[in-house]
Amino acid sequence: MRIFTCTPITYDTFKHVFEGAEYTGGRVEVSGNIVTAKGTAFPEFTLAVLEQLGLWNSQEQRENAYRFCKGDV
Repeated sequence: MRIFTCTPITYDTFKHVFEGAEYTGGRVEVSGNIVTAKGTAFPEFTLAVLEQLGLWNSQEQRENAYRFCKGDV
């Protein structure tokens, strides 16, 4: 079964479209090659897409990018 996330109002409005998938309410979900995110999870979404594309050289690079996106650098 596929999992996904989105904003609660999007889910409530379009739940008929999501039949056969499980809504988690998390900030980001990766299910196979599909990445979904809540509207405010831009850094997490970007990092998950880059990870799916195999663009990280190391876990340290990923963590540094996450801290940068969150403004912690």
